[in-house]
Amino acid sequence: MASSEVVQCGQCSSKAKSKKADIWCDNCEKGLCASCSMNHRKSKLTLHHKTVTIETYIKIPKFIRSTSTECFKHRQLLISYCPNHLRPCCKECISSDHTKCTGIESLKNILEKTNVGDIKQALEKDSKTILCSFDKISDKILDNMKKRDNQYKIIKESAKQIRKEVNAQIDRLETRLFKEVDILMDRENVKTIDFKNQVHEEKHRVEEIVKQLQMVETHHAKMQTFLAVHEIEQQLHQYQLSVQDKAKHDTYIEFEISVKYDKMLEQILSSFRLLESFGNISVCKQESSNTDMATFETKEAQAQTREQTLIHKMSLKLESKSSIKGIKTVSDMICLIDGRFVVVEENGRISLHSADGKFQKYISVTGKAFSVERIDHDTIITSYPDEKAIKFIKISSETVTKVITLDKPCRGISYCNDTIVVALSHNDDEYKEIRKINLKGNTLSSMYIQSESNLYYLTHSNDRVFFSDYIDDAVRCIDMSGNPIWEFKCDEMNGPCGLCKDNYGNIFVVAFVSGNIVVMSVDGEQSKVMFTDNDIISEPQCICFNNKDRVVSICHFKGEYLANYKVLFK
Repeated sequence: MASSEVVQCGQCSSKAKSKKADIWCDNCEKGLCASCSMNHRKSKLTLHHKTVTIETYIKIPKFIRSTSTECFKHRQLLISYCPNHLRPCCKECISSDHTKCTGIESLKNILEKTNVGDIKQALEKDSKTILCSFDKISDKILDNMKKRDNQYKIIKESAKQIRKEVNAQIDRLETRLFKEVDILMDRENVKTIDFKNQVHEEKHRVEEIVKQLQMVETHHAKMQTFLAVHEIEQQLHQYQLSVQDKAKHDTYIEFEISVKYDKMLEQILSSFRLLESFGNISVCKQESSNTDMATFETKEAQAQTREQTLIHKMSLKLESKSSIKGIKTVSDMICLIDGRFVVVEENGRISLHSADGKFQKYISVTGKAFSVERIDHDTIITSYPDEKAIKFIKISSETVTKVITLDKPCRGISYCNDTIVVALSHNDDEYKEIRKINLKGNTLSSMYIQSESNLYYLTHSNDRVFFSDYIDDAVRCIDMSGNPIWEFKCDEMNGPCGLCKDNYGNIFVVAFVSGNIVVMSVDGEQSKVMFTDNDIISEPQCICFNNKDRVVSICHFKGEYLANYKVLFK
């Protein structure tokens, strides 16, 4: 910050006076002039406040200066640090939120033991790693652009090649047809000309006979005349028979030359007329591997904790609300990457709907599905309790690409980082099993939970599983060994059903009986009951989160409404 910056005395400014500050109080978070600073030092309340000269304060970066030393929740000075939650606390925080935490230390001791230089060095290393990762991403984008340009050329060339092959085949068929019709015409023309010559020759002979007949006179010798006329009569009779034969000759009969095209060609032409394009142009996003992305020294828990502090500022804004047509009873629902929804009904039928709930198609797969989870943009997995199986289904082609067979009925299902967590049990089992498997179906871990509720809805991260307990009005979190980490209950949450995670690991759950949405942090320490001013939800069954648009969607158990809420931070 420029050294010419002027900081006003906060005390004087509150009295509508303008006076430059000489010192800065970190505790009061305001500047003080010489007169006010003297009173500040004399007061018992502010005697031990930490102050620095205004010149020293101005040299401090603005983002550090704007960091509050007070608890956002209780507006009290932060005095302690909880190592369990990696969070600074005020006196009120410790008594209300950290009573079961161990190892809490004063911030003063933490500051004395902490080497800010080491933290700065680690963060600088992380920042370099992030920049390096961004460079890799940029290189990948350029590589993708080159591939895309190449694919663009391939598509055009392939279309031209198809047309070339089609034209070549048509040319071959046309040449063959023309050759056949030429041969036919030549043969028929030869036959016709021969027949015509025969007719012309016999006609000429008859004409000669007619001339001879005209020369016959009645006064000629009677015997010779009779014999000559008789000969002429015999000749004319032969030509009369010849005329009758020629009238029946195939060359004389009127005919047509026609072609009967091959039925396959007619079918091809019929289908060809219905074609509207060579093919559908689509973009298929492939799940990229992050194995070449560097890891960071900054702890995940610290990142999650920073985002969880936003829960108290979170609110929901209704964006749209519509009914899901043709649904009897909803069993499960997920949101796809493109905003569409996959709905599983209690009768096991799977259907695809647009972002506003309009029906698009049924996904025709045999069996009675129960729960559904998204793998990628075009692949889902569904649990089939009756078949004791998990099926991988390709949405576009409505085909089952893989089946994982289990030894128990499976219901609730979750997918995260190439692992599947599935709830296994018979309805009357006292202990329900939660099993973590890989995409090949190999068991990674098993957890046994004592619960009266069937585990219909669950979700998981790398090291934790979260599930709703409808009967006990609770949401529970366990580790991958089945050990309980936390349990959440509140008076406003009755009959929790579907649940999901947002980008930061916060858990959203819909309560069927109380008709509301409750959001809680991944550590279970923070929560907020979400109500909307202009909307009422009743009997919500399922919930899912669109990470791309930060939209949480819920649906009624009979599909009477599908409501989409934008997640906002005040």
